[in-house]
Amino acid sequence: MFQFINRLRAIVFYGSIIIGFLILIPPWMALDLVFRWGPNFTLPARWLFPWLLPLVGIRVKIKNKEILDTDKPFIVISNHQSYLDVVVIITYIRMTAFLAKKELFKIP
Repeated sequence: MFQFINRLRAIVFYGSIIIGFLILIPPWMALDLVFRWGPNFTLPARWLFPWLLPLVGIRVKIKNKEILDTDKPFIVISNHQSYLDVVVIITYIRMTAFLAKKELFKIP
């Protein structure tokens, strides 16, 4: 039974990701080109993932939230234990920008 629930959660999670990429993201990108929303481009993710993550059994715990001054810029460093790091960062931090070294964009 436990295996069935885990598989069902995985289907719901990855199905939502696929639906988001195939159905929701292309029109959102087109609207962004017209209206130039900029940092608000991540709004669909911030609407979708707060209810999707608990639905599939992922609990997010933010430690020391009270010491973050959201009026000032700060850096969040992810150790990439999974692909969900980016999803959680986009969901719970309003203004995000990502940095990566240029070698990551080259296909071997």
